[in-house]
Amino acid sequence: MIRFSASHLLAKADTRPTPECCLRALRKESWILGEARLCYEGFQPEDPAKQGKEHQRDDGMLELSVNWEDDANAVSFTFSLGLAGYGIARLRKEKVEIQLAAYRELVKYERKRDPKNPKNHYHGNVIMPNPGRAPIVRMVAAALALSVAADDIIRR
Repeated sequence: MIRFSASHLLAKADTRPTPECCLRALRKESWILGEARLCYEGFQPEDPAKQGKEHQRDDGMLELSVNWEDDANAVSFTFSLGLAGYGIARLRKEKVEIQLAAYRELVKYERKRDPKNPKNHYHGNVIMPNPGRAPIVRMVAAALALSVAADDIIRR
C-alpha cells in the first residue's frame, strides 16, 4: 500500500513576484455605475463557505480572484475565460494603496493556481481580512473599486 503525506498533495507555491497590475473580470452589469465607475460589489470576495474547501484559507483571510497582468496576452486570456461579459477592471497596486492610505495592511497579493482552471498561469488573489464584520470587507471592496480609473475599464 502506498501512503502519501498531505505535503505531497499540495501544489507547489508560485513565488514569482506580482506585477503592478491585475485584472478583475466584470461579470455583472450591476457592477458598473455609468460609463466610468465601478460598484464595490464587483470587488467583494465570494463567501468561501459557498465555494468549497479549495477556497477556504488556513489563515482565515478572504480571496478576490484576479489575473495578474504579466504580459500583453493577459487581457485576451482573461476575456477568453468567458467571465468578463461586461469588461475587465485593471487594478493598479499603487492606486489601491493610495485609496487605502492608512489601511494598507488590509490588502495583500498572491499568485495562486485556480483549482477550477489549473492551466490559468495568470491567476492569483487580492487577499483581505475576514473580520466577521461585513463593513470592513465592503470598505476594502469600495477602495478597490475607487482605484479603477475610467481608462482602466477594458471593453471588448
